[in-house]
Amino acid sequence: MRTLDIEQDNCNNDKDCGPPCPRCARPMEVRQHSRIREKQRRAAYYYAKWYRCNNTSCRTREVMPPEFIVWNDNPAAQQLRRLKAIYEQLGIEWRGS
Repeated sequence: MRTLDIEQDNCNNDKDCGPPCPRCARPMEVRQHSRIREKQRRAAYYYAKWYRCNNTSCRTREVMPPEFIVWNDNPAAQQLRRLKAIYEQLGIEWRGS
């Protein structure tokens, strides 16, 4: 049996729980990696935390909000990504690299 490399917070009381599931409205578990491995470092981004619905009759399993995304790139690439987003918001054609 394969073990997952994650830490989980059991949802025993309200302060350990995440937000309610968007489908069944039950509290979700907060999960995160126990440590960041090479697999996460190689990817363009990974999620530092995510939510998991433990209701077996619910079709929603994991909810990964954008605020938990961790980008794996250098500061120059981050600045370029921000500038591109600003150009797109303003409706200006992006001519950068």
